[in-house]
Amino acid sequence: MELRTRVKNRTHHILDRNHVTLPDCSDLFGKAGRKLLDQIEIHAPDNLLLKAHLELLDYIEKQIDQAEKWTKEALDNHPGIAILRTIPGFGKILAALVAVEIDDINRFSCADKLCAYAGLVPTTYASGGKVRHGNLIPSCNRWLRWAYVEAAWIAQRTSPYCHTYFERIKRRKGANCANTALARRLCEITWHCLTEQRSYEERSPYRTDITQPAAFIGS
Repeated sequence: MELRTRVKNRTHHILDRNHVTLPDCSDLFGKAGRKLLDQIEIHAPDNLLLKAHLELLDYIEKQIDQAEKWTKEALDNHPGIAILRTIPGFGKILAALVAVEIDDINRFSCADKLCAYAGLVPTTYASGGKVRHGNLIPSCNRWLRWAYVEAAWIAQRTSPYCHTYFERIKRRKGANCANTALARRLCEITWHCLTEQRSYEERSPYRTDITQPAAFIGS
């Protein structure tokens, strides 16, 4: 999908440098827009490049379709996906990605271990009896970190608990720090849910005991 985005951006660049007026349609690469793109003729060699990019885009689309079919077949019976999809921010794609990257939750003895593996903990520097925290640790599973950060942006809009948690930190440290903190909280929730094989249950956003797990892990 990243490669598809790159090819689309390159196609836009070719059209732009040739001053091509784009067709009036909601999706340039949709069915109607693509039909008009195939009819565009510009000066060589950009015309050859444009046709080649469109052919490459068709091939990538087929590969994405095949990958989605394979993913569905391979993960339909995965025990963790159904649980992950109950957690705010997780749809079918992010839930599948997290389930595969975590693999066996028993590899992690506690929630902090999973958060560290996902790269959602800060680097720590200690000197002269003082401890300072820096940026997120660089060595991690980058796909897990990406998934949790993306899920956090969604969760703070859809879950009352996550929204309250996000806004409380946002007032002090800004939106990006708040989203990273929420991503870590979602990772902690994931560990509790998968370890106990139970679905996520929303708790009151006004609960003051923030030292407890971020969700009621109920049946």
